[in-house]
Amino acid sequence: MKSFLLSFLFLFIASAGFAQSPVTNPEAPEDWAPEDVISFYGATYENISGINYDPNWGQTGHNQVNTQFDPGTGQVILAYPNFNYQGTDFAGNPVNASNMEYFHVDIWVAEGTNRMVKFTPVDNSGTGPSEVLVEVPVTPGSWNSVNIPMSAFTGMTMQSVFQLKFDGQFNADGSANTTPFDIYLDNIYFWKVASTSENDASLSDLQIEGETIAGFDPELRTYTLDLPAGATEVPQITLATPTNENATVTINQAVGIPGVASVDVVSENGENEWTYTITYIGSIPGQGAPSQPDRNAQDVISIISDAYTDIEVDTYSADWDDSDFEFVTIDGTTAMRIDFTNFIGIDFQSNRQNMSEMTHFHMNFWTANETLDKSLNLKFSEWGGTDGEVSAFEYSLNNASNPPLDEQGVWVTVDIPLDSWSPINAPNAVRGDVAQFVITSNLDVVYIANLYVYREGTVSTEPIETPAKFELSQNYPNPFNPTTNIAYSIPASGDVSLEVFNVMGQRVATLVRGTQSAGSHTVSFDASNLSSGVYMYRLGFEGSVQTRQMMLIK
Repeated sequence: MKSFLLSFLFLFIASAGFAQSPVTNPEAPEDWAPEDVISFYGATYENISGINYDPNWGQTGHNQVNTQFDPGTGQVILAYPNFNYQGTDFAGNPVNASNMEYFHVDIWVAEGTNRMVKFTPVDNSGTGPSEVLVEVPVTPGSWNSVNIPMSAFTGMTMQSVFQLKFDGQFNADGSANTTPFDIYLDNIYFWKVASTSENDASLSDLQIEGETIAGFDPELRTYTLDLPAGATEVPQITLATPTNENATVTINQAVGIPGVASVDVVSENGENEWTYTITYIGSIPGQGAPSQPDRNAQDVISIISDAYTDIEVDTYSADWDDSDFEFVTIDGTTAMRIDFTNFIGIDFQSNRQNMSEMTHFHMNFWTANETLDKSLNLKFSEWGGTDGEVSAFEYSLNNASNPPLDEQGVWVTVDIPLDSWSPINAPNAVRGDVAQFVITSNLDVVYIANLYVYREGTVSTEPIETPAKFELSQNYPNPFNPTTNIAYSIPASGDVSLEVFNVMGQRVATLVRGTQSAGSHTVSFDASNLSSGVYMYRLGFEGSVQTRQMMLIK
C-alpha cells in the first residue's frame, strides 16, 4: 500500500510539474522576407551566428537554460527555468537594427503567474542610451505573440545591438519581486514591413551643404556629424530626396551646435513614416596642436610628431587592444584620433627603443568630453631583451596629477620628467628595451599629437644660454590674423601655464600647461574661431605671472 501511494505521489508531482510548462507551440510567425528580419531564435528564419543564450550575468537560472525544450510536439522552444533575468549575447556579431520597426517574441508563463516581464536590446554604438526596458504584455497560461514598436525603446539608435535582455524582477503592478519563476520563448526577432512604392518612406539621398552625408544608406536613419569645437555656423540640410517621388518630405534644420536636424518622410499612402536624424556635435579641435621646438635628432625618440622623424612602428593599434583610431590632419598638423573602449596599444617590438638616456616625456592631447573623474593612464612596456614585458613604467593623468586632467576643448601639453613615472615590477628599470606604449582611458574620444621622449637641454643645434629671468615677450606679428607666435623664457625647469583671455576675463585658450625645461620657448596661437578684438595672454611660472595684450583683426 505504501509503495502504491509513493508511486501515485511521484506521478502526481511529475504531472503537476509538467502542467506548469507549455504543451503546444506558438502559431507560426508571419512569412517576412529574409532582408526584413533579424532573427535570434526560432525555426522560421535563419538566426544570426555566434549567439550565447546563457552568458553568466549572475542570474539565478544560469546553466539551466534549455534551447531545445520539447513541449511534446517535436518542435523545440527556448526554456528559461528559475528565471529572474536572462541575457543573450552575440558581441562577436553585433547587428544594425536601426532600420527595423518592431521586436517580436512569443512568450509563455504558467497560469497564476502574477509577474511582469520586461525586455530591452543592448546597444554599444555610443549614440543614445544603451538599453531601455519595456514591458512585454503577457497573459499567463497561454502563448502570447508580442510585437513591440522599436520607437518604444526611447532614444536608442540600435546601430550596434550586441545583446538582448529579459528581466522578470517585477510584480504585475510594477513593484519589485526577485523570486524566480519559469518562462518559455520562441520566435525572437526584429522585423520591418516590406517596402512597396506606395508605403516607401525612405530617402535615396541626403545632403548637407551640397554633399551627400558620409556613410549614407537609405536604411540607416541616424547620423552624427562631428564639427570643430567652438563652431557656431549650423550646417544645413540642402537636399532630401525620397525614394518614391510622391512621398512627403519635411526638413527640420538644427538651431545650434550641439543640435539635431531631422527629415520626416511620409509614404504616399500615409501608412508609413520614417525620420532621419543628424546630430551635430563640436568635438573636433578647432586648431592644430602646438608647434614644437627644434631638437637634435639624436635627442628625440618620436612616435607621433610632425616636428621630428618618427620611429618605425609595427602597429598603432595592437590586435590585443579594444579601441579604434585614425590619423587626421587638423590645421595642417597630424593627430591621432582615438575612440577609446578601454585601451590602445602602440607596438614597436620589432624596433625596440633604448630610452635610458632620455629625460622627459612629451605629449599633446585634446578632448571635448567632460574630464571630471576621468583619466589617461600612460605606460611604456620594457621587455629587457626577452619576448615579453618584464617591467614597465607608467604615469596617470587625472584631476590631481601634474598637469591636471581638468581641461576640455583645448590642447593640453604634457611635458614631464621620466623619473617621475612609477616603475612596475622593477623599481630601477633602465628603460633600455622599450617595445610598446599603451594608453588606457575612459575619456571616449581623445586626440593625441607630438608624442615623444627627449633628452633635456638640447633644444637646437646651436648652444643655448639658460635665460637669467622669467620673461614673456610681445607676440609677433601684432596685430595678427589669424595666427601669431608667443615667445617666453624660464630660468629653470618648472610648472608653466600659458593662457589666453578675452576682455571679459574669460579664458578662450590654453596653449601650455605642464612641466617644461629651462630655456626659451615659442608657441603658435591660432585664433580662427575667435572674433576681432583685444585679448590678454598670461604666462604663469612657479607662482610668478606676466601678462601682455595682443590684437586680432579680421
